Amino acid sequence: MSASTNGGTTNGVSNDVRRRNVDLALQSVALEGGHIDGGFADAFIAYANGEIDEDRLTERAVARYVHRDAEPEHQTIGTNEAAVDPYLTPGTQVLRNLVGARDAETLSTIEFTLFAVRLIKLQTMRIPARGTVRQLQQIHRYLFQDAYDWAGKLRTVTISKAYTTFLPTHMFVTGIPYCERALADDHYLRGLGHQRFVERMSVHYDDFNVLHPFREGNGRTQRFFWDLVARDAGWRFDWRLIGKRENDVASARAMLVGDYAPLIRMFDKIVKPLSESLTTDDAALRRLVEAMSGMGS
Repeated sequence: MSASTNGGTTNGVSNDVRRRNVDLALQSVALEGGHIDGGFADAFIAYANGEIDEDRLTERAVARYVHRDAEPEHQTIGTNEAAVDPYLTPGTQVLRNLVGARDAETLSTIEFTLFAVRLIKLQTMRIPARGTVRQLQQIHRYLFQDAYDWAGKLRTVTISKAYTTFLPTHMFVTGIPYCERALADDHYLRGLGHQRFVERMSVHYDDFNVLHPFREGNGRTQRFFWDLVARDAGWRFDWRLIGKRENDVASARAMLVGDYAPLIRMFDKIVKPLSESLTTDDAALRRLVEAMSGMGS
């Protein structure tokens, strides 16, 4: 990732890159229909302006939200897919968490805020694409370490969303090697022209989406995973060009009826040459932060 000198540089990261990192992190939140804590919005702006670095941003977020001295109430997570979801705080429909949240709305706001902070940091690291579920687990662990004690661990229960049920856990033993082998056989999408990259990307995106290896945070984890694959293949994704509905509908069509056309159209829109930089101006970023934190309403 090259850093522009426009707008100043702090710790080797230009403010242009900082703004872009915040922009992309918040867009990942938006694609899940989430929002960030308005009380932390100024910290994102301070980071974008070069007033604090990634480490200080993370320290502020962890100090504000994470309570590691209070262990979450939980039942043992095993392979028994009983009616009681072992990932939930007993007696509630709220995921067991490290932030002390007892209601879903509070957990969602804090978790999305912590996720955005961790993704900003992760985007500054030079990480080679491995194309494995192990790497997917490592990414998930990093992004969600502040919210969940099970971050980075494969789920042990079958999950569903809307009309979609994802791969049952007993099929991971075959599903995981299948996804990894298919991507490897495609040479991790390297050496492909735009159209072929888009077509093959749509297939692999669907494969890993069907897998859905985590109890929560799959979409966000997979987007960064695919960012790495695309970068090492000479491409980048501009996720800012699509919305939640387009991504959800395209993913559902591929998974439910094997229709890849919507995914192909989506990726055709957002796949850009790696040489084409993504920029975010200060005013646009401020508007985004306000919108994502509810400050602009």
